Amino acid sequence: MLEYGMKPRFRTATIDDVQAITSLFAPPNLGADNITSGEARSLVTDKRSECFVADREGQTVGAISLAQVTNKSLLSMYVPVGQDSVFKNFPIQEPSFGFIKSVAVNKNARGKNIGTQLVSKSLDWFSHHHLPSVAVFAWEYDGFSAESNLWVRNGFQLWQRIPRFWYQKSLSGGPNYCLRCGKPCSCAVLVYVSSSLV
Repeated sequence: MLEYGMKPRFRTATIDDVQAITSLFAPPNLGADNITSGEARSLVTDKRSECFVADREGQTVGAISLAQVTNKSLLSMYVPVGQDSVFKNFPIQEPSFGFIKSVAVNKNARGKNIGTQLVSKSLDWFSHHHLPSVAVFAWEYDGFSAESNLWVRNGFQLWQRIPRFWYQKSLSGGPNYCLRCGKPCSCAVLVYVSSSLV
């Protein structure tokens, strides 16, 4: 059981955190998306990425993953074919910028400012790496996004809502089985960017 009076410690994730990170991004905690242990391992070993965790009493209660990307790598790695045309007017035009890939907080530790502190740590990392522009995808299920308030509170503004973001890809039988709406996925993505860009 989590002690809510204990303040979490925020740190860079290590290879020893892979299982805890994988668990955080699975039901019932389900963050921005569900990840495999292989994906969690790459979050802590890829030199272009960073992953921070929040620990409380030896238990990982939150995680956030981020990366330095280009418009080309954002489109090739995080945007399904067919949705890329939506990004032709993307407001971030720098050669590289920050991208928050995933965030999750243990359902028993929510409401304690852990998500906001993880975002703050991420924005510090982006600043240290001279990446003033940052983008993030938030997921909307049945017209509701649990993450939107987190991004707005932290200085992001909605750039674009893209309905049925993974729909076509999920029809092709790939790994994109949505834990919220099943298959095909009808979730929308909300693309948030640093507020100075909108």
